[in-house]
This record gives sequence, structure tokens and C-alpha cells, in this order.
Amino acid sequence: MVVPKGAELLWQDQIQRHGVNLTFEEFLLNQTNFTIFYTPVPELSEEVSCEEPSKEQMQFYFFVAWWLEGVIQIVLGCLGFIANSMAIPILLSKEMSSIFNRLLTCLAVFDNIFIVCSVLEAFRKHIGSTQLHEYVFGYFLYQFHNMILCSCIYITVVLALERYRAVWRPVEYHNNVNGINPWRRVMGYILPVMVFAVIFNLPKFFEAKFVERTMYREYFDDVQEEMVEVNYTTTLMAPTALRLNVNYVLWYSNVARLLVTGIFPFGALTYLNFRIYTVIKRRRRMTNRPRGAPSAAQKAEEARQAIVLLVIVVLFLICHTLRIILNIHGLFSLKIVRESLKNGCSGVVQTWTLIGTSISHIMLTINSSVNFIIYCFMCTTFRRIFYQWINKLMGFSVLPDVQHSEASIVVEGQSNVRELVPTLVPENELNTHTQLSNNPDLEPNGGNMEMRSWKDKTNGVLMHLLKIRAQDESKVTSDV
Repeated sequence: MVVPKGAELLWQDQIQRHGVNLTFEEFLLNQTNFTIFYTPVPELSEEVSCEEPSKEQMQFYFFVAWWLEGVIQIVLGCLGFIANSMAIPILLSKEMSSIFNRLLTCLAVFDNIFIVCSVLEAFRKHIGSTQLHEYVFGYFLYQFHNMILCSCIYITVVLALERYRAVWRPVEYHNNVNGINPWRRVMGYILPVMVFAVIFNLPKFFEAKFVERTMYREYFDDVQEEMVEVNYTTTLMAPTALRLNVNYVLWYSNVARLLVTGIFPFGALTYLNFRIYTVIKRRRRMTNRPRGAPSAAQKAEEARQAIVLLVIVVLFLICHTLRIILNIHGLFSLKIVRESLKNGCSGVVQTWTLIGTSISHIMLTINSSVNFIIYCFMCTTFRRIFYQWINKLMGFSVLPDVQHSEASIVVEGQSNVRELVPTLVPENELNTHTQLSNNPDLEPNGGNMEMRSWKDKTNGVLMHLLKIRAQDESKVTSDV
């Protein structure tokens, strides 16, 4: 007779230690959160040898999962929630009023909801939960968590699509957004995403059920001076017949989810960002275009938003790659798992898939928590508003205030005086002015009043051009 190993021994230990009377499938269901292929387990054949993790390996998995999901994920989730909450009012400020920033606001809101769901699940699995929490998880949180994950994925795709439309056909895009409420266009993106996420995850409402189980607990009675056994009835979560269906597990839980939440968004993000990069690179090579202040400001804003989007997408791909790998591995391992369960084994073939699932969960939390850092590093306006708010909150200057002066406009726009002057001042006169300003013999103390007068006039023209550019840049930022 082959002795059960690995997870089955851990399951038996839990029964003996806590007096829990539950099936092995229910034990795995609570520990792995619907990530295992479930089917009724027949009697174990004497001729079958189960290839599954040992008890020590399963104990190592639970130890790693407790630290990753039960400690680190909760800490990172709380920090990410605070950061996203600070980013939302900054992105909604008047100075950052644009469709792109409003979409970033929606992404921050959905990221916060995802973080809350992840932290609640971490508490349920590793810290402790009440019976009410179990009911809420089985009937709502499990399904809602998947809906929010799907929404976050496609809001990222929507960000790339919006930037693609703005960059690929700027005139048509400007005409479409000019004169309409920006939130109307944003809702035109967000509402279809939410409806699709709800519809796609509706079957998950039929995956879990609750069954009553008789449990027992032994304790030492000081009066009788002997061990006393107490029986009681409790309710546990278990998979439904739909969740055990072979075709459902294959086509919906593996194939459909791999395509909808993996391959398609990965392909769309790669294509859209490549097209955006191509357009921006081609525009920079066009030297015969007019280079007035509006054009320079618009190109600078397009480049900034494209870079922010690129960093968000790269981080998204990195954090979701392991999830996709595990999904693909699960798809190709279905036959092996099915044979394992058919032979009466646990169905847990490799420990790395369980540990990889815990790492994937924390990577998704990281992806939802670090966008605030991206905004601070990549956007001068965001950083300036954040510094001002912190200084105002503290009552004194704690962080350096990034002033939005004429000089900062030139730096943020990645331009210089020579890009602004040629429309009004010839190049040779600009060179003459540069030489005069660098010649100490022509300073006011040198007595050359004519040269000083020309220098003052040129400085006045330059300051006027910079003010025009600031006005045009603010218009472009509000329209794009």
C-alpha cells in the first residue's frame, strides 16, 4: 500500500491538529484559491505511485506564501494604496487637465480597488478570517477580484489606444476632443471595459458553494482529568459541479482566460506602443516642418506622455509575465494533473507552480502600487504640484519647490531659445546678440550704449516669445 505524501500528509496534520473534518479537495481549494484542477478523487490504487511534493516541500511552500502574500503583499499594498490616493487629486488638478491624465486617474482608482481585494485575500488565506469573510469571498470577492484585474488590464490597453489616436492623427483627434466634456470621452473608454469585465467573469459566480461539515476538537478537561472531544458543525467552501467540469476547466479557466487576459492585451500593447514610437521618431526627423512655439510644446507634451505610457506598459508586461507563464503551464499540464487525480493522487505535481502563484500575486500588487513613482520621475508638473501640496501641508518648505518659470518651461519642453527665435529674429542677428552678451567690453560699464540698447531689445523679444510659448503649451496640454 502506497502511503500518501506531500499535501495529503499536511492535510491529515491539519485535521489532527485543528479537528477539521474536510475532504482533501476542500483543503486544496482553501489553500490554492481555485488554482488546481479539481475532480472527485477515487480510492488510491496499491500499484500507483504518486509523484507529488513531499511534506517538507509543501511546508516550505506555505512558509514562502505566508511571507510573500501574508506580510510583504499587505505592506506593499498599503503603501501603494496611499500613493495612488495621493496621485488621484494631483491628476485631477486643473494644471494636469487632459484626457490622458483622466484615464490615469481611472487606472489609479481601479488599482486601489485591486489592492484592497488582494489585501483582503491575503488576510483570509494567511492571517485569519471570520465566517462572514469566507461567505463574502466565495460569493463576491473572488469574482469581483477577477473583474477588477480584467479592468486594470484593459484600462492599460485603453491608455495606449488613446495615445495612439492622438499621435497618429493629431488633427482629427483634436477636432474630436475640442469642445466636448473630457469625461464623456473617458467614460466612452471605461464603461465598455467595465461591462466586458463583468460579462467575462460572470461564470465565476457559479464556481463556489458552501457545505456543512462536522468537526471535532479535543481538549484536556481539568475536572475529569482526561481528553474530551467536542463535536460541532461548521460551513466550508467547496467547488461546484461546474468548477469540476473538465470542459469548463479547459476552455474557460485556461484557454479563454489565457487569450483574454494574456495574449490579446500583450499583443495590443506591443503593437500600439510600437506605432506610437514610430510616429514620434518620424516627426523628429522631419526638418522641413514649421518649428513655432505651439508645435514645439505639442511635441514635448506628446513625447512626455508617450514615455510615461511606455514605462507603465513595460512594468505591466514584467509584472504579468509570470501570470501568463503559469497560465500556459497549467494549460499544457491539464492532462498530467488529470491523470494524477484519476490515480488518487493530490494533483499537485510541482511545488514551483504553487510558489510561482504566490510570486505572481505579489507582482500584480506591485504593478498596481508603483505608478505614483512613475509620475513623480517622468512628469515635472506632477512633481511640482506634489511638492507644493507637501509644503503647504507641513506649513513650511520641506521639499524643493519646482517653479514653473520661463526657464522650467524651456527645460520641460526640451527646447531652447534658438527654436523660438527664428520666426521673428534672423539667425545672424541671434548670433550677434550671443556674441555681444558674452563680450565684457560691451557691457554697460564699457560705455557702448548702442550695443546695450540692442541687447535690451533682444532680451525683451525673447521674454515675449517665452510667454507666448507658455500660453500655447497650456492650451495644448488642456486639449490633448
